[in-house]
Amino acid sequence: MRRRYMSEGADTEGICTIDPTLGLNLARGMSSGESVSLARRCSPRSLSHPSLSLAGALLPALLLSACGGGGNEGLRTATGTVTVANTSTVLGRGETAVFTLRGNNLAGVTLRASNCTNVQEVSRSQQALTASCLVGPSGTVVAEAVNAQGQSLASTTRDVFNVTSISTNPTAGNYRYGDAVTFTFTGTNLDKAVVIATTACVDYGTPVKTPTTYTITCRVSKTLGTVGMGKQDSFLVPNPAYGLTIPVSTPAPAVEFEIDGTPDTIKIRLSEATPETTVNFLRYVDAGFYDGTVFHRLLPSSDLATNGIAISQGGAYTDLNTAGDPTAKAGVRAAIPLETTRTSSLSNRAFTIAMARSSNPDSATSQFFFNTVDNSRFLDYADATNPGYAVFGEVVNQEGQDLILAIDQDTTNQFDEPSNVTTITRARRITLP
Repeated sequence: MRRRYMSEGADTEGICTIDPTLGLNLARGMSSGESVSLARRCSPRSLSHPSLSLAGALLPALLLSACGGGGNEGLRTATGTVTVANTSTVLGRGETAVFTLRGNNLAGVTLRASNCTNVQEVSRSQQALTASCLVGPSGTVVAEAVNAQGQSLASTTRDVFNVTSISTNPTAGNYRYGDAVTFTFTGTNLDKAVVIATTACVDYGTPVKTPTTYTITCRVSKTLGTVGMGKQDSFLVPNPAYGLTIPVSTPAPAVEFEIDGTPDTIKIRLSEATPETTVNFLRYVDAGFYDGTVFHRLLPSSDLATNGIAISQGGAYTDLNTAGDPTAKAGVRAAIPLETTRTSSLSNRAFTIAMARSSNPDSATSQFFFNTVDNSRFLDYADATNPGYAVFGEVVNQEGQDLILAIDQDTTNQFDEPSNVTTITRARRITLP
C-alpha cells in the first residue's frame, strides 16, 4: 500500500509505504508491556510515536501506525509500548478516567476517546501527556492517541460497569441492625473486577456474578449507610458515580435482659463503633442463646483493692457448680476479632458492657461482662501487648444499673462464682427512645 503526502513548505513529496499485513490485527495476542515496531519507508528523517497508558488498566493494546504529516518528515520507524498504572480492569460509569500518553515529540498529539466525554488535557510535556474524560454508560471505552492528522498512534480498551437497579431481601424496612441481607445488583459488566461498595456491612458472603447481575449477602452494621458498587481497588467506597446507590437504614441496636425473680430489666444501648462485636452479640440474642444463662463470675467492688477491677460476667453457662465446673450452653459460634477501645473511642467505665476473652485478643465468642466501676485504667487499650477488652454498649436505665450493683453485693467462692444465682430468663431486641 502506498500513500502520498505533500510536506508543508517543501518542494517535494514524501512517499510512505506501510506493510499491509500490519494494522488492526496487531492487537491480537498482545499482552500489556509488549511493543510493536512498524517499519515504513518515508524520507528524510525518523520519528518515534508515543505510547498510551490508561491509569488502572491491564489490557491488551491496539497499536496503529501512521506516516506523513507536516514539516520535512521522511523515513522513520514508529515504535510504541502500552504501559499500565495499576491492576484495575474496569471503569465505572460516571468516573473521571485519567489517561497518560508517553513517547517522544508529542507536539500535536491529543487524546480521543469513545464513550468518554468532556476530554480535558491535564498536563503536557515532550515525553508525556495526561488527559481525563468522563466515562459514559455503555459497555466499553476506547481511548486513542492521535496525531495532528487524526491518525491513531496507539489505543486501549476498557470495560465499563454500570448499576441500573438494586434490590434487597428482606426488602428495605424489614431488616434490622445485624440481620443478614441479600443485595442483588443489576447492570452491565458486573462479572468484572467489581465489589459491593459499602461501610454498612460486615460478614460478607461469596458473591455470585453474571455479566448483568451481582448478588451478595452481608450483615447490616450501620443504622444509616449507603450501598452501591465499586472497583476492587477502591473497596468499600460507595461512589454514586459508578451507578445507582441506595440508602440503608435500621433502628439503633439495643437489647433488654429480663432477670429471674424481678420485674426490672437491664436495657443496653449497643454501639455502632464496634460493628463486628455488636453484630456478634445480636446474633446470640436473636438465637435465644442467652436465655437461661447465669452470671457465673463475679469480681466484686469490695475486693477492688485485691483484684484491681470489679465486674460481673455471664453469657456461657446455665448453672453454677461449687466445684468450678458449671454446665456450658451449647451453640457457641466462632471467635471474633478484637475491636479495641483505641479504635472505637469507647472505654471500660462503669455500667458499660464488654466482651470477655482469653489471653488471645481475637478469642471472644459469647461471654460478656458488665463493668461495675470504672475499669478503664486496666481494661482499655494500652499497647499492642495489652490491647484491652472490647466495649460495645452501656446500660441506660436506672433499674438495670441497680441490678448490676445488686449482683456486685454478692459473696463469691474460690472460683469467683457468686453465692446466689442470677439468671437471664430472656434476652431480646428492643427499640430505645
